[in-house]
Amino acid sequence: MPKLICPKCKSTNETDNKDECPNCGILYERYIYSRNKSFAKAITTIGNRGLHCCSEEFGKVSSQFPETKKLCDNYQAAINTALENYREGNNEKSQKIFTALLDKQPDLQKEIDPFLYVLKQRIDDSDDDSKKKGNADNAANDVTNSGVTNCKTCGKEVSQTAPACPHCGEQAPGLHIKCPKCNSMDIGSGKRGYKLGPASLIGTFTIGPAMLLCGLAGRKKIMLVCLDCNHKWKADKKYLATMNA
Repeated sequence: MPKLICPKCKSTNETDNKDECPNCGILYERYIYSRNKSFAKAITTIGNRGLHCCSEEFGKVSSQFPETKKLCDNYQAAINTALENYREGNNEKSQKIFTALLDKQPDLQKEIDPFLYVLKQRIDDSDDDSKKKGNADNAANDVTNSGVTNCKTCGKEVSQTAPACPHCGEQAPGLHIKCPKCNSMDIGSGKRGYKLGPASLIGTFTIGPAMLLCGLAGRKKIMLVCLDCNHKWKADKKYLATMNA
């Protein structure tokens, strides 16, 4: 048969009287009932008055029933930690502690529910902000990466439609039009269709391939000519679409 230990003085009862402690004289059943009732009352009071009074209420219980001090201290520490994280904006951690407290002590619901409501709003808003930031970052990357190429002279990044390279001053730096035969970039126009001289060619290309395509609408035999090797080729839409590839 297991030994009977007094919940108040911790002495072992080895007598035949199993209802009363031979050392401190308490009645076991009445004492345990009173202790549990006192702790439950403290929880109810905290749930009604506010979490700020937990130190006062748990202090009353532990002073009357010293064996409950560890339990009361643990609850008080949990409440204080949840409140501290709430104030500091550690929403997920605070929510986790409050939820655990509510699971163990439903009588704290009146006080804890408002905190959980605010925490849920905070977390939802934070998730929305993260999504918005992610979308903004993606949009920024799209804007940054779209229409960007390397300067044909210095090799640094420039806009395909930039009139001049901000790094080296090269005209139309993003338009990599070169002779398919000798790779020269000294290109002029042929005599058919959309007339472009060597000087005006660069000026037109500074507004980009899209505008050049508009100029070529309905012109099927636009010819480009290499001013170094005299090679000629058709400046059709297929060629213009790949000239910056």
